[in-house]
Amino acid sequence: MMISKANKQTLVPAGGTFPGVLLECMDEAVFAVDCDGNICLANTAAVSISGYTVEELNGAKISSIVPFLADDLRSTMAGCTNSAVPQTSVADSSTSLAEGLLRKKTSETIEVLLRLSRFLHEGEDLLLVLVRDISELKGAKHECEELRRQVIRAQRLESIGTLTGGIAHDFNNLLGGILGYASFSKTFVDKNSRVFRAISAIETTAIRAAALTRQLLGMIRGDTYEVRPTDLNKVVMEVVRLLSRTINKNISIETFLEDNLPVVKADDGQIQQVLLNICINARDAMPDGGRLIISTKSFEMDDEFCRMNEGAKSGKYVYIVVADTGIGMDDLTRSKIFEPFFTTKDKNFGTGLGLSMVWSIVKNHKGYIKVETKPGEGSTFHIYLPVTDLRAGYKDLPGKDRPIQSGSETILVVDDEEVIREMTRQALEGYGYKVLTCSSGQSAIDIFKNRHDEIDLVIIDRIMPDMSGKETFIELEKISPDVKALLITGYGAESEVREELGLGIRGFMQKPFQIADLCEEIRLIIEEKD
Repeated sequence: MMISKANKQTLVPAGGTFPGVLLECMDEAVFAVDCDGNICLANTAAVSISGYTVEELNGAKISSIVPFLADDLRSTMAGCTNSAVPQTSVADSSTSLAEGLLRKKTSETIEVLLRLSRFLHEGEDLLLVLVRDISELKGAKHECEELRRQVIRAQRLESIGTLTGGIAHDFNNLLGGILGYASFSKTFVDKNSRVFRAISAIETTAIRAAALTRQLLGMIRGDTYEVRPTDLNKVVMEVVRLLSRTINKNISIETFLEDNLPVVKADDGQIQQVLLNICINARDAMPDGGRLIISTKSFEMDDEFCRMNEGAKSGKYVYIVVADTGIGMDDLTRSKIFEPFFTTKDKNFGTGLGLSMVWSIVKNHKGYIKVETKPGEGSTFHIYLPVTDLRAGYKDLPGKDRPIQSGSETILVVDDEEVIREMTRQALEGYGYKVLTCSSGQSAIDIFKNRHDEIDLVIIDRIMPDMSGKETFIELEKISPDVKALLITGYGAESEVREELGLGIRGFMQKPFQIADLCEEIRLIIEEKD
């Protein structure tokens, strides 16, 4: 559609006529404007993008639609070319580009790209304004930038997690020696002595360090948790019960739980830890009191949600929201809260591992988490855990409750860490056992070939340089199918070693362990009937 002022019906470039039908086929909006900023020509795309009718555009000021352009366009037109403009010809190939806003008839504004070209038509100097809507491109660019930041954050967390895992593994072995020797040494000291109290302090500190190390290891293990069909409403209520005993009375706790909530597969203890960590941070963000709101509901992630949220996967989820009315966070703090050791608290009041553990636990449960927050407007954590078709409520296996006993059997200890070997040897010998030690799988095989008839139990480290605990056990079993073995590791959990346990390994212990616990496990395995 073309409109005209005076007798201007077509645009005439050099060399011939520009048919109006071609102008109408253009996706870009086209306006022809005189030096006073009056619109004298427009195509159908211009009518569509502006929302004005043909009659309303005819003679209207371009500045009312494109505020970027002034009412007097002489200086603008002069900038579009540096050469003389012959009659009825386009000035030259030079074109001015600019980004600006277009104001529609409804007063809505959109981002547009403007191309400005000067030309003469029937002796009058005109400006050709081509307009392209780039608002969607701008939005897509913003989305891409946000996704890029999310990917970078995820990669950074993954690399930090890998590094942390290696450090934690070695640290766990060192703690094994400290804790083992401490608990063993207590058996030689009077319980009322200062030495006993000092050793107990060492033991307590080592146990706390071991718990911290387990947190670090949990950040990078994808199947550490003992997942089971879980009703998250019950988990939330247990968390609220715990919080009600410790949280400040000037903070009100409110819950909004969906009835008949779908079941998820989760380690309820770990999910409790997620909620407790978030709620404790919320408490600290509300020193003068406020509201802590926890809600649950069903949620289905669609493709659009996944496109806008890096790492999200489509499907059915249970959606937990934890919101507070606290001080909130700025963008920089929000971008770092899931990084290990990042904290805004005093060094005596936080390790910086709480929210990194939250991120890791949710990720390891195949879930998704995001945070919305602004300074002074509180924080809202959104946690999504995938739904399962199973029913909640299966019972835990009964726990072991056996008295700690000494023994006289022969035990082969296989561990590449000298401090663990020697600590275990001295401790077990102190409890009456005869102990053989070696530092590798191959050495264990050589010893076992010659002495398997007298060895009652083999304690094998799961991860060793030359031969893994699994591979060592397979070779030992070839020598004696009745071999009894206990697997120990500074890096792993029962859910990770089910394959080894399925091979016939009788038990599993996580380093660092206390000697009393080790002796109890030894008695259980040795006395177990085949």
